[in-house]
Amino acid sequence: MKSILKGLLVSFLIILSVELAARIIKTIIDDYHHVGISDSMEGFQLTPGSGWELRPNFKGVIFDKPCIVDRNGFLLEDGRQMKDSKNPVIAFLGDSWTFGNHVSVRETFVELLDDMFPDMSVINMGVPGYTSFQGYQAIETRALKLNPALIIVAFNFNDRRYVLQEAEMDSPSKFAGMSAQEERENLVNCSYLFRFINYMKRKSMRLVYEKNPVDQRTLYARVPPDAYRQNLQNMATLCRENNIPLIFFLFKNNPDNSKFLLKGIRALNRSDHDSAINYLKKSVSSESYVSPLARKYLAEIYRRKSMVKEADEILKIKDPYLSLHGGHVIYSAREYNRIMQEVAEKNDIEVVDPKSVLGKHSFLDMGHLNRKGHEQLAQLLFGIVKSMLSQEQES
Repeated sequence: MKSILKGLLVSFLIILSVELAARIIKTIIDDYHHVGISDSMEGFQLTPGSGWELRPNFKGVIFDKPCIVDRNGFLLEDGRQMKDSKNPVIAFLGDSWTFGNHVSVRETFVELLDDMFPDMSVINMGVPGYTSFQGYQAIETRALKLNPALIIVAFNFNDRRYVLQEAEMDSPSKFAGMSAQEERENLVNCSYLFRFINYMKRKSMRLVYEKNPVDQRTLYARVPPDAYRQNLQNMATLCRENNIPLIFFLFKNNPDNSKFLLKGIRALNRSDHDSAINYLKKSVSSESYVSPLARKYLAEIYRRKSMVKEADEILKIKDPYLSLHGGHVIYSAREYNRIMQEVAEKNDIEVVDPKSVLGKHSFLDMGHLNRKGHEQLAQLLFGIVKSMLSQEQES
């Protein structure tokens, strides 16, 4: 009996020692990588329908943006406004562009537009990482409850981001699975040993991809072109059935971020293959969000030059970028903008094109706007929204 108890005690002490060591190592790793609120999903909650939403009653930082979320999942400023005012509502739905990553709540183009319309309540319902699929869900389940006088949607970037498997594309089953998985992991995430094991699994995957690279041709978009078209059409139909005017907002890349890609495409179009290869290689080596697009065009040139081996090699990704929001983009913004314009024309929807006001000095990074960019968008939108509201009042 004493031997059994001694064995159990020794086993317990070993497990306890490993657990303590794992906690120490995990803490060191987190500190080394500066893991904090802005780098996590702490400001969000997973939901079966739309994937994730702002976490109710959250107070903290989301993507460098200090904010408070009320109990209904709205930014505090918007929640107070809807509670204290009976003004007609303009609802903005979108991704991090609309939410305003890296700028304060008051500096976003949505809040600046709110100041320009004192007789309206302009509500920011943008959520970082959202696609058109999630946007439609948000209109159906949340925006319609506000009985808005106008809905403005801006979805493009996240739709075009890649995932590794077809099952990871945006769908009800994907988001239901994510929510169920979170519940299971919450039961064991209290253990730092389990967290450390997961960390080592993720690190080991890099070695797997180095030996067996991902072929870019096998990747899927979170929302491929046909599904993107259908999501926009669903939004148009839903708004029409509820007699709500709708505005589509086109996407604008940071031209500085994609300059080598664009130069490479222009060189390719004029059959200057040597220059095109030079520019596209620079875009690939930059490992930016548009690198997969540069790889695609580079492979096309290699095939034209009968360099089949080089074409296949350039499409191999040894370190795929993976996140909850997807990887890099595998379709161009122009292609999805064109789809949005076609759906708008079919349904007589107003389209806002920001390319006339945004330049390289309007951006913080590959696509997020700085304070100047938000001011430029607010000024652009003011005239369009004012004109549309006047037309609606006259009719």
